[in-house]
Amino acid sequence: MKALSVIMVLAGLSSLVPSMAQNAQNPQRLRARVAAPTIKNGRPTDIYILSANGPTVQFVESRESQEVLQQMASAFKTLYIFETDDFVDAKVAMENRKYQEARNKFHALVNKYASTLSIKDSLSARAAVYELECAMRMMDWAGVKGLAAKFPVRGANLSPSAQNDLEVAKIMALIPDKDWNGVKSRAGSFLATKKNATRLQQARMKYALGAAAMVAQDWNKALDYFAEALVLLHGSDEELASACVARSLDAYLRMPCLLYTSDAAD
Repeated sequence: MKALSVIMVLAGLSSLVPSMAQNAQNPQRLRARVAAPTIKNGRPTDIYILSANGPTVQFVESRESQEVLQQMASAFKTLYIFETDDFVDAKVAMENRKYQEARNKFHALVNKYASTLSIKDSLSARAAVYELECAMRMMDWAGVKGLAAKFPVRGANLSPSAQNDLEVAKIMALIPDKDWNGVKSRAGSFLATKKNATRLQQARMKYALGAAAMVAQDWNKALDYFAEALVLLHGSDEELASACVARSLDAYLRMPCLLYTSDAAD
């Protein structure tokens, strides 16, 4: 009986070996929706991306196909890589405000899908943006500085909104260095020139300007900036909103007229 069991186990293992070897040889296949004149006569269709080597994309036309094709990335009219299960899992953690957990997961995804970094708005690029976003929501400005300095994606391979996110991060990264002149100059320029900036991006710039005004002891201006940031946030970043409220109270309590009234009452 024992001999029969051993034979059955060995038979089962032998059937698994070919598929295990095949999986080891096959890289990650990322489902993407594309449109290109050379594929399905230009009609939108799904392909499975293996990797991107510089300007060329390697892919197969079905999940099971072994015929590897390649095409210049510039030949695709559209190319969107669908989110994987592990990417969605990281987003769920972020939406549940588990920012450190989500940050770790997105960092792992940047590396896992690094073979697609040369594709515009790739999964790896989006993971890098979300990792940076988690650090921003944690208000870990030193961490933001480190991530922005080593950001793995070229600006040209980011969506316009993600390009703005990266610029905002680089401005917020001036806070741990106490470069308040840089904050005022670059945040002011961003608000004046980036007409397509989101409300959250604008709110972060207002917060940075408020922090700079606090250092300059311009309490009225600080109150104005924090109030403007709160209106723009409208619940989109609860941590930053809480910081705006706390710093507004701090600025209000430091106003000379209030200090004078307090002294007079004493």
